[in-house]
Amino acid sequence: MEDLALDGTALEHGAFACIELVETRCAVCHDLERVTIVKRQPRDWETIVGNMYERWGMSAPDEVRTITSYLAAQFGRD
Repeated sequence: MEDLALDGTALEHGAFACIELVETRCAVCHDLERVTIVKRQPRDWETIVGNMYERWGMSAPDEVRTITSYLAAQFGRD
């Protein structure tokens, strides 16, 4: 499994819990490279993660917010 290392913009609180959520929820269907290779705008991450939640029900709504925030912070673009 690919390592989701933190950079300087990491979420200060619960960053490792965020990584664990991405690894345990997103990697069920995708390898992590597919999840992180394209930098996306925060609204795009929100749409993608929301679609995955609706389609598969893999996460609770609070997990969707946490995953979206983490991906936008670590793999986002302006």
